[in-house]
Amino acid sequence: MSIQNFEHTLTQVERKQASTPPPFLDEKPRRRVGESRERKLDALMEKREKQAHAFIHFMRAMEQAEIPKEHVTDELQTSGPNAGLTIEVDHDARVFEEEIMKQVGDISPELKNRLEYIWNRWLMKTDDIKNFLAREMKSGSLTEEDTKDPKAMGAKLFASMTGRSPHGNVYCINKGPLVYFTIAEDQDYIDFYTNAARTSEGSDLSGGFHHPKVEWEHKEGRISNIPIIVQKGAIPRKHTITHESQHFINHSLIDFFEKSEQKNPLDPHWREVKAERGIKDELLAFLRDGRHVEDIYDFLNGNDRTYAHHYDRLSEATQERIKRDLRNICNAITGHPWFYSSYQTSLRDPLKDHKRELLVASLIDVPFQKITAMVQASADYYSRRMKKMLNTPPPIDLRPQATPEERARWNQRQSAFVQRYNSTFGFLPEYSLPDPQKEQGNKPSFEEDVLHIPPPIPPDNTKEDQARYEREHQAWLDKRQRYEKSRYESASRQIDQW
Repeated sequence: MSIQNFEHTLTQVERKQASTPPPFLDEKPRRRVGESRERKLDALMEKREKQAHAFIHFMRAMEQAEIPKEHVTDELQTSGPNAGLTIEVDHDARVFEEEIMKQVGDISPELKNRLEYIWNRWLMKTDDIKNFLAREMKSGSLTEEDTKDPKAMGAKLFASMTGRSPHGNVYCINKGPLVYFTIAEDQDYIDFYTNAARTSEGSDLSGGFHHPKVEWEHKEGRISNIPIIVQKGAIPRKHTITHESQHFINHSLIDFFEKSEQKNPLDPHWREVKAERGIKDELLAFLRDGRHVEDIYDFLNGNDRTYAHHYDRLSEATQERIKRDLRNICNAITGHPWFYSSYQTSLRDPLKDHKRELLVASLIDVPFQKITAMVQASADYYSRRMKKMLNTPPPIDLRPQATPEERARWNQRQSAFVQRYNSTFGFLPEYSLPDPQKEQGNKPSFEEDVLHIPPPIPPDNTKEDQARYEREHQAWLDKRQRYEKSRYESASRQIDQW
C-alpha cells in the first residue's frame, strides 16, 4: 500500500484535530463522509493493520532465524528431476522462504519484496560484524575466547576504539547485525562516545546512543563500518536498548526512510526533509520504548539541547511549521486506541508492548507531514469498529443459583467476548502474532484493566426477560462510558502534572 494511495483516498475527508478523548469516548457527533469513501478508508486501514502485524511478526522471525554459514553453495542433487546434477543453492533465500515467511503468513507481493530487502540488509550487516571481529582477532586486539566473555570483549574493544583501557567495567556482546556495549563509568562513556561519534557534543547529556556506521580503524590500517548500540550505566536498561534498537531499524534496515521520503539534495527543501526524518526517527524510538507523547514533544520541540540540532540551519518559519506538525502528531497519537490502551493498561498486561509495536510499525513508512492524517484516519476506523461491537447482545449476569453447565457457558462466552474486544482494536486478530499470553505464560488482568465487561448471554423468550435484557444493556453502556471517561480524565490530569 503506497502512501500516494492513502493521500488520494484522504484528500476530501475532513478530520477533526485529536485534542479530544480516545475515539470510542467521543460524545460529539462526527461529520459524516460518503459511505463509499468510508468503506474505502476502512479497507485501507484494515490492510495497513495487517501489514503492521506482518512487519512485527517478520522482525521476530528474522531475529530468531539461524544465519546460513554459507550464502550460496553448489550441491549435488540426489533426488527429484535434477538428480545427479550440481545446482547452485541460495541458502539465504531458502531461510527467508522456509523459515521466516512461513511464520509471517500470506501477504502482498509488494510487502514481501520490502521484507526480503530488509532480510538482505540484515544479512549484510551481520557479515559486516563477522568481518569486523575477524579483523580485530587478526590484528591481535581480540581473541576467540574474548568473544565468549562480554567483560573481556568489552574492555578490549573499548581500548581498540579509544586507545586506553577503561576505568570501569565495559561489557560487549554481538547479536546478529549489532554490537552492544554497556559502559559503567561516565568518563569511559564520554570518551567512547567522542571517538565513535567523532564529536563530544551531547556526550554529557546522553544515556545511550546508536551509531549506524562507526568507522572502526584496525591496527593494520583497515577500517570497518559497523552499527553499534551503547548504553551508559552498570545495569542494562530495557527501554534504552528498545529505543536504540528502533534507531537501528530506521537507519540500517530501511535506509532512514529513503524509500518513502527520498529527496534530491539539490532540491531546495531537502534540508527540512532531513530534519523531519530526524525528528520522525526519534519519535518512533520514543514511542517504541514507552515514553509518553507529552514527554516526546518536550524532547523534540527544539527546547531540549540533546535534540535541538534537528532544527539547525532552518528558517524560523520552517521551524515553527515542523513544531506545529509535531504538536498535531502528538495530539493525534494520544487519542489512538493503540497508544491509549498501552498507556492505561496494567504493567502486567503482556499485550502492552505489542500495542506500541503496532503503532510504530503502522507509521514507519509514513512521511512526517502525513503522520497526523494517517493516525486520525486510523483512530476513526477503530471508532467505527467499536460502535459496531457495542451492538452485540447485551450482558446479563449469572444467577447465584447457576448450574456448572451455565457457568461453563458463561466462561466460554466471556472468553470469546474478550477475544472479540481485542480483535476490534487490532490487538489479537486472526492474522496476528502467536498469542503473547501463551508466549509469556500468563494472562492480562482484564478485571483490573480495560475489560470490565460481563459476558453476552442472550435472554430467554419472555417479554420480562427481554425488557430486563434491554435495561441491563443500557446500564452497561452507560457504566462503560463513565468508567472509560474517568480513566481518560485521570490520565489527562497526570499528563498535565508532568
